[in-house]
Amino acid sequence: DTEKPAVDLAERLAEALASDTPLTPEQRRARGGLTNRQVTLS
Repeated sequence: DTEKPAVDLAERLAEALASDTPLTPEQRRARGGLTNRQVTLS
C-alpha cells in the first residue's frame, strides 16, 4: 500500500515548505549537492 507513505511525505513536504527557519550548514550542503547534480534534458 502506497497511500500512507505518500500522505506522510505530503505532510512533511508541507511543513518544510511552510518553515522560514534558516537551513543548517548540513542542509545547505545537501541542497548544493542536489543543485549541482541537476541535468537539463532537451
